Amino acid sequence: MLWDIANGEHVRSLIGRDGLFWIFSMEALPRIKLFRNIDNLILKLSDNEIHNFRPWRFDGYRWISFSDYYYFGDQPQKNILQNNIACYISSSVETYAQDLKLILNIYHHAEKLNAVNTFTRLALKTFSILDLIPPQNLLTSIATGVEHEYENDIHFTRIKVVEAHVPSWRVVIESK
Repeated sequence: MLWDIANGEHVRSLIGRDGLFWIFSMEALPRIKLFRNIDNLILKLSDNEIHNFRPWRFDGYRWISFSDYYYFGDQPQKNILQNNIACYISSSVETYAQDLKLILNIYHHAEKLNAVNTFTRLALKTFSILDLIPPQNLLTSIATGVEHEYENDIHFTRIKVVEAHVPSWRVVIESK
């Protein structure tokens, strides 16, 4: 088996009956290079104020790791949680990550502006850690709560806003 470093693909070559080499892709590695090494990905993301990722494990459906909640702001009442952000990494394959989700939960509605600003800052840091250029409309989409999708040759990014009892903002980054 060979590695096609330029395209990040795991390839195998075979010699056909006619003596020619046949090369075909066995498994495409993620175009986001940091997704290719789970341990390094988790280590780098821990520099993003989000710590204590769980070990990479199979949950019966997908390979996953996720961080502790990053709590910030005031706790409004004794039985109401603080606003928080967590990071989730998952894949259908054990050897590399396919997607990353950064999720903001707003429990304290009076601090929504601070929560959205904190989430924006951490989203930008996440793109920087992944060595990606954030989508042009990322800041506006997060600030205004407007969903947005972006795609280039390396990744697909989606900003999703769920308005429910506990509003949440999600930035989903999927590697190609």
